[in-house]
Amino acid sequence: MSDNDGNAGNNPYSAPQSNVSDAIVDGQLATRLERFLAAFIDGPILGVITMVPAIIFFGGWGGYMGAAASNAWGFRVGAGVFGIVVYILINGTFLARNGQTIGKKAMSIKIVRSDGSKADFSRIIGYRQAPIWVCQMIPFVGGVLGLIDVLFIFRESRRCIHDDIADTKVIKA
Repeated sequence: MSDNDGNAGNNPYSAPQSNVSDAIVDGQLATRLERFLAAFIDGPILGVITMVPAIIFFGGWGGYMGAAASNAWGFRVGAGVFGIVVYILINGTFLARNGQTIGKKAMSIKIVRSDGSKADFSRIIGYRQAPIWVCQMIPFVGGVLGLIDVLFIFRESRRCIHDDIADTKVIKA
């Protein structure tokens, strides 16, 4: 056997040797910028769709702010639950179908399991989103916990805490 038949040396049982440096890698991680832009797209969509009905419900901005100030804990939980419902109504089908929110779809990225398999809807909502939503409703520390969660994206794995909890990652679609 010769070296130019695809085998290493004279070992017929060795793996074929190929140059794959220019090959496209399946499951390539989304960049931090792509994930940020996806969240930047999702945020205003969710914000407008939740705020407009809430402001109307409370009779204007003053009523809304008064309700927030007078019953902070109840208001926070109510607003949080309303936001979760709206998030699922807006993104539920996309998340169930292909692990994408509107922002992730726009950025051509998606959520998958850490092994590259499809992340099902219950995993995305139950393990990836719910723990963070609950933490963010805790007065004073909720915002700090949310910030710590997203700052974990600066690790080499580019996974936030919510990705670790759910055993997911975000890849290019």
